[in-house]
Amino acid sequence: MAMTKIQIIGSKSKLEATLRTLQRLGTVQVEDVTEHGPAPVLPRMTLDQAGLSQREEIGLLVTRLESLGALLPQPPKAANLSRLYEEASFKSTEDLVAEARRVLGETGPKAQSLALRRDELEAEQASLTRYQATLRRVLPLAAEIPELAGYETVALLIDRRSSGVLDLIRQQLSRLTGDHFELSAQHVDEETTAAIVVFPRDQSAQVNALFGRENISQLRLPRELAGVSFKEALATMAARLAEIPGEIERIRQELRRLGEEWAPSLALLRAALSDRLREVEVAGQVGATRYTFVLVGWTARRDLSALKEALARGVGAQVLVGEVEVGREELKRAPVALANPRPVRPFEFLVTLVALPRYGALDPTPLMALFMPIFFGLILGDVAYGVALLFLAALLLRRFREGALRSLAQVMILCGFWAVLFGFLFGEFLGSFGHRAFGLKPLWMERSGETLVPLLVFAIAVGVAHVMLGLVLGMWEAVQTRSRRQFSERLGKFIALIALFWLLAIVA
Repeated sequence: MAMTKIQIIGSKSKLEATLRTLQRLGTVQVEDVTEHGPAPVLPRMTLDQAGLSQREEIGLLVTRLESLGALLPQPPKAANLSRLYEEASFKSTEDLVAEARRVLGETGPKAQSLALRRDELEAEQASLTRYQATLRRVLPLAAEIPELAGYETVALLIDRRSSGVLDLIRQQLSRLTGDHFELSAQHVDEETTAAIVVFPRDQSAQVNALFGRENISQLRLPRELAGVSFKEALATMAARLAEIPGEIERIRQELRRLGEEWAPSLALLRAALSDRLREVEVAGQVGATRYTFVLVGWTARRDLSALKEALARGVGAQVLVGEVEVGREELKRAPVALANPRPVRPFEFLVTLVALPRYGALDPTPLMALFMPIFFGLILGDVAYGVALLFLAALLLRRFREGALRSLAQVMILCGFWAVLFGFLFGEFLGSFGHRAFGLKPLWMERSGETLVPLLVFAIAVGVAHVMLGLVLGMWEAVQTRSRRQFSERLGKFIALIALFWLLAIVA
């Protein structure tokens, strides 16, 4: 797409309205005036103390809106969201800031309280589940030991590889309590040995110190269950675990209600304030005198008339737009905007995954749209796999209405179509299964050992044609950019390849 460098000059009081208009249009890439602006170099626009404070507040509000939005479930996107965003873009920054404060004040504390309670319940649920699993393993041991007044019962968990430490524990307990203790142990799984120890309560400090010295883990119940028997604790845990899911679901329903009521407003305010924050950042790239500002940037030549009309309508006659003449070297820095017919556009995102072509170079997107699906189908060449790819693409198209994944789905449809077509040409359905199951025969040739040479010749011919086409397009691009060196280099390769293949044809 042809680009042109522009210079916008206007009254300093109209800078905010100008930046807002450019933000709504989205067709101008602003450059730093001190690096790419006119001579003499103008100083950058600087914010006063009020502007700096407003920028900090907007940044903080955007962060808070993002955090609050993450807490609330997102309802389906409202059909009128684009219109509401358009309306918000005409509001003043002060009005948007005030509205964001109001929404955060009304919604934030309640949503945060609900989310905190939900997290606490989920943590309690996970903790009780772990305790319950462990208690169930040690409960059979506890049942073997009677409850005695004046005695304390402790459960120990020991790494099975270190279970020999139990003999040492018995010796030390015998010394500390004078044989007034009971210890029962058994392996509860492949990694853990559980033990129940009963000892006089007045020896608790010395016994616990012994466990600490030997680095033995005690099963400590939650504080609210301290002092109850293992059996009672297990019953209490089961009852509590039955209650928690209902409490969590009630909180989720309340969060869903808040999300349906407030999530669109949060998203709208976040987007609008993020735009204002970007406007402030762009203002730092604008040159300024005492009364005027100077903004330089790039826009597509086809969008220049619409840009002038939008500024005249939205800002007025106090802003002028002019084109700036640029040399060949500066033109190389021009931003690249891809412009392709609708059927080719899905392939643009694949091109951007590698790298955008430099300005003035050939756009490879149409060539990729032409050759990639054909080559993919030629390589895969199976009816069943092609149909599976088409089915997956259909699911993605239903799920995603825009974005890279929708573009990928559209590419997959073309690839799947060619895979099915070549599948019929090669007579393949899950390999040779189609031929064995229902007599599928190739319409062109069968990919087998007997046709290996023709297939190899065909593959080489396709590769040669691809390389030759690339060289021809490279020569055309060199002519467009007036690069004699690149033209000579590609022409030399083209002639050399023709001579090589001519020689091979003579020898053969």
